[in-house]
Amino acid sequence: MMMMIKTRIYYCYLFLLVLFASTVLHGQTKDFMTWYEAEFDMNLIKKVDLSTEIEQRFRNNSLSYDRTMLTFIARYDITDFLDIAGGVRAFLTTGNERHLETRYRLHLDARGSHSLGALGLSLRIRMHYGVNDLNEIDLVSSNNLVYRNSLEADYHIFGTRFGVFASVESYHLLSGNPPRKFNKMRYKVGTNYELNLKSELSLRYMLEDEFNVVEPLQAHILVLGYSMKL
Repeated sequence: MMMMIKTRIYYCYLFLLVLFASTVLHGQTKDFMTWYEAEFDMNLIKKVDLSTEIEQRFRNNSLSYDRTMLTFIARYDITDFLDIAGGVRAFLTTGNERHLETRYRLHLDARGSHSLGALGLSLRIRMHYGVNDLNEIDLVSSNNLVYRNSLEADYHIFGTRFGVFASVESYHLLSGNPPRKFNKMRYKVGTNYELNLKSELSLRYMLEDEFNVVEPLQAHILVLGYSMKL
């Protein structure tokens, strides 16, 4: 009975997210981006994992440098189907005057997961806050506090090293004026390949659609990733 209730919750949430399907907006610009990322995971103690993520992004049809990011994350498994995590990200990005700027982002996650045989479902809720200076945090007046919902499904192809996955994610501003403003959707499909028991490669395509902003962007993104368990 509990399994049926959990499954229905996932499907209902997916339906609500898809209601915000991408649309053509007046004044919307388009871009093709490429991202490259590497992730290294380590089990610190029972139920506690640490991970480091390194990412490089290019924009303007992948011809211009966008940003370089380094993220540290700690994750705690509360139960077999629920975990929480917190992380800090530092990155270099090109500012308005085309020079490099250092910025930071803090985030908190709660993720629930459920398996139906080879099919896995997960629902992640994330709060993140971006800031130029960690000593100047203002959750009320800035536009940098963001609430995100992500629903993902993944499937391992039996008898092979391949898996496929897809997700849909919504973004909402919780600060600034007006607050709680829905401003972005992200759709993702991809595949992964297990190189061995500890590492894998992934390739995914993402579509990002912005809403309720002055210059909305529709971004088509190709991401090549590598992950390893230390």
